[in-house]
Amino acid sequence: MNNIFRSLMYHYVRSFSNENPYAKFKDINSFKDECKFLKQSNEFYNISDLFLLDNTNDINKIFLTFDDGLKDHLVVAEELKSLNIKATFYISIEPFFQKEVLPVHKAHIIVSKIGPEALDLLFDVLKSEKIKNSDYLIKDSKNLYKEKYNTNNEEYNIKEFKRIINYYGNLNLRKFLLDNILKKLNITSDPKKYYLSIDEIIYLDKLGFEIGSHSYSHTLLSRLDKEKQSLEILKSKIFLENFLNHKVKSFCYPYGGIDSYNSDTLDLLKFNEFESAVSVGSRDIDQKDILNRFEIPRYDCNQINELYRINN
Repeated sequence: MNNIFRSLMYHYVRSFSNENPYAKFKDINSFKDECKFLKQSNEFYNISDLFLLDNTNDINKIFLTFDDGLKDHLVVAEELKSLNIKATFYISIEPFFQKEVLPVHKAHIIVSKIGPEALDLLFDVLKSEKIKNSDYLIKDSKNLYKEKYNTNNEEYNIKEFKRIINYYGNLNLRKFLLDNILKKLNITSDPKKYYLSIDEIIYLDKLGFEIGSHSYSHTLLSRLDKEKQSLEILKSKIFLENFLNHKVKSFCYPYGGIDSYNSDTLDLLKFNEFESAVSVGSRDIDQKDILNRFEIPRYDCNQINELYRINN
């Protein structure tokens, strides 16, 4: 490849709020400035365009991706449309069925409010509910995922709280514990305010953005057996395709990284006629990735300054 192909991954894109002093996000004004800067010397595409592009010219390509179907992404999409920039938005669909915020985002809400105190509060709830740590913390999973978030610029207690909730806490107890913590903090979370509605997802689709699947419940797929993984993948695809009225081609692994999926996941994605999948990895897309299609690396959006020497 003569030019550079890069995918950039975003989640929250918003302004700082005093109500959430520990929140992690891309500032909306910084996002707008970065897009304008990058547009000067790059072309932007949806993920599924990756396999159709001529890679012999000298123009660098960027593939913007936005995970979780957050309400933030409505403003994002309209800003991108005004700049004629393409992007792909990955949606988890359980909130449309359960009418509540996903556990991964309940954990984000808790951390954004109280930061490192979240870990102490988690163990307080375990104690008050008479749940033994040994019954909640899955030893094999802890050993497997103990390095997660180590590179994050966060306090240890925040990283450990997120590791427990997402990687090695008992998944059957996760919602119960998070709801107890939210109740103790007197926090309510309205999914209608947190996520894009079906009408808004259709709106993004009609603006020309690609809509992809981010699984049913945003659970770490590598922790699930093949049958449960199949439900996570298929239910999401069917739901999205039914109201978009066209094929959903791309998938995004919840949490990303090579340890977030396994050979069963890859087999199921191909069986269910997905054409690509994105992961996480701080490197450019190479020819092997394009041929493979199901392990496309993405940089975190906070690496943009380093990658493109913005403000340096």
